[in-house]
Amino acid sequence: MSTVKNLPEGYTSRPARMQDADQATSLFNACSMEQLGEAPHDAEEQRVEWRTPKFDLERDTRAILGPDEELVGYAEVWNLEEPYVSAYGWGRVHPDHRGRGIGSALLVWEEERARQALELAPEDARVTLNSGALVKDQLSRRCSRSTASSRSASSNGESSR
Repeated sequence: MSTVKNLPEGYTSRPARMQDADQATSLFNACSMEQLGEAPHDAEEQRVEWRTPKFDLERDTRAILGPDEELVGYAEVWNLEEPYVSAYGWGRVHPDHRGRGIGSALLVWEEERARQALELAPEDARVTLNSGALVKDQLSRRCSRSTASSRSASSNGESSR
């Protein structure tokens, strides 16, 4: 599986690992605190989610490590159910590391990962990549719109086999 391309200097990507659950939870909670004023994520629940049948950390996730090797970004793509026509991408970038292109790079990776659904979907099926951003998260919303308008697929994120 590919690495995340176009990261800022000093940042690297790799698949998430089970031992990343504590750092990932801290990242998710930092983002939630900024946006919602609460920290609802739990490391043990994250481990349970990552053990979902058919979910493969190596294939379905990417962790972004900062220059200090701290987990500062994360993305995952879920497409586990037949007929494999609706992939869902989810990601976060730590508030201290936003505005550097990390979120945009993760969105491109999510789309590349979701395009693999085309190989699993029925012939002539309409395949979508779904994601969301909180209304308060204007940076993520702008990043998503910008990435969508610059890709070669149609602007609504749909592709056909």
